Amino acid sequence: MGTGVLGQQIVFTLKETHSLVAVDHNSEVVQKLISKKIPIVYGEADNSELWQKIRLAKASVLLLTIPDTKKAAKVIQNAKKINPKIVAIAKAKNFKDALELYKSDADYVVLPEVIGSNTLLKHLTYFLETGHRNRISNLQNEFITYLKEKTKEENE
Repeated sequence: MGTGVLGQQIVFTLKETHSLVAVDHNSEVVQKLISKKIPIVYGEADNSELWQKIRLAKASVLLLTIPDTKKAAKVIQNAKKINPKIVAIAKAKNFKDALELYKSDADYVVLPEVIGSNTLLKHLTYFLETGHRNRISNLQNEFITYLKEKTKEENE
């Protein structure tokens, strides 16, 4: 639930190999993803009628990338009541929100900024220890290619 940058990346990566349904409350995003053959439903993550429509009771994973932590926490709690076996994964903006999501019975919480800073630190440390620019140059080229692809997709 939630198809911002992280949600879309996950949907586009998993759509060919896994059965999934995306949910978003932005009608423009929903239309864009429908045009790309992504199974998506328009609605709010905390709508119980929507949960029936997407068969939450039978889902194996609930992935929440919505920015509203309180809403995400409520969705996790309700999803676990409906489907105790569901694995709930959520995105948090900060450490406090991550703890709140864990208290709501999330199985895993990701903080994209922490992951990004850990990756940056790994590459920076390598450069500082070796003086070799090759890894940073390779990352730069790889990321520029990725950014161009994503910019092109945004403009479609």
